[in-house]
Amino acid sequence: MDFNSPFAELATSLNLTWLSWVLYADAIASPGGSAMVFTAETSREVYGLARNRLLPGGSRHCTRAPACPGGHCC
Repeated sequence: MDFNSPFAELATSLNLTWLSWVLYADAIASPGGSAMVFTAETSREVYGLARNRLLPGGSRHCTRAPACPGGHCC
């Protein structure tokens, strides 16, 4: 793997070390946010396709149980 980052290297060469750390941290955090958005969008897409009868009806069922253990809202 190659960890070259032109913008972070430019920031370091301009003695902006804090900016290079922010750029490296953003490179680590950004894929996580994209994965969360993709997961939420995919579930809505599957539900919509099942509702329009383009997928089997079993994929349309949603659970109404609360997300938190014990039935309490976090």
